[in-house]
Amino acid sequence: MILTKKQTYPLVLSLIFFLYTPPVLSKDYVLHADDWQRPRSAEYILSLPPVRNAVQKWLSNRKQTLFFYYPGGETGLLWATELEDWLIALGIPSKSIQSVSGSPRADQLIIHVD
Repeated sequence: MILTKKQTYPLVLSLIFFLYTPPVLSKDYVLHADDWQRPRSAEYILSLPPVRNAVQKWLSNRKQTLFFYYPGGETGLLWATELEDWLIALGIPSKSIQSVSGSPRADQLIIHVD
């Protein structure tokens, strides 16, 4: 089957849209272990783009929940707990944060806003 130019254009456009989701539309923010290994302060925590963007997304609708998908094991749990403690100290209610074991990578904590 040979497609005409008129038939190909919408197909290619659909494929591009399917394969590329702009970061603006994404509700997931990835925090890398390398960024977390540095000394932390409130200013540093909020300067991390994934944290800053997730908090801004949450601030746009405070009925949403911040989900932290952390790597399994004690290290991942400590990472999620510390981030949760920082955000609570900065004014986000604890009821708006849930930590869940299940990051697909050991060096990433995924923040999902929903």
